[in-house]
Amino acid sequence: MLASLEPRAADAGLTPALNKSFPGFAFTVATIGDPYWRDPHAVVAADGTRRGDHRAWVERELAELGGDLAAFRIRHRQDGEKFAEWRGTSAFAFTPTGPGVADFIQLSLGREIEVLAGPVVDPDYRPTTPTISSSRPGFLAIPLPRRSRSPDLSTGCVAAPAAASFT
Repeated sequence: MLASLEPRAADAGLTPALNKSFPGFAFTVATIGDPYWRDPHAVVAADGTRRGDHRAWVERELAELGGDLAAFRIRHRQDGEKFAEWRGTSAFAFTPTGPGVADFIQLSLGREIEVLAGPVVDPDYRPTTPTISSSRPGFLAIPLPRRSRSPDLSTGCVAAPAAASFT
């Protein structure tokens, strides 16, 4: 039933589709206007070819270079490789099933798209010494420059496995 909805009109079409698919129920849909994103999950070459899972690809590339982060940066700063991540929004569909306050069905729906979020390596920025990321345990946070005037670099990083040796 969900696959039959046109993506651009899914919000408007969801209520009628649910009501048609489940006769006897009167669904209501509420969308959430707070988009979310998930961790980088893939590396994509400049020509669109998938290079693989983000973490596995970084680990493999670093292993080939003996864990040398500077060599990794040099190798990948001009090649046009980007990392992809999932971005999405949520919608909730619900319908009463009886007279009580707890008599209802609620469905939580996530609608995600894959986006090319940025370069694997920013060619205009040389990273500082990596530090263990507090927001992503097991990963090193390599600060990247933000495109704003703010000097705070804490929101931009490339995730690299903490198990790699950086010398």
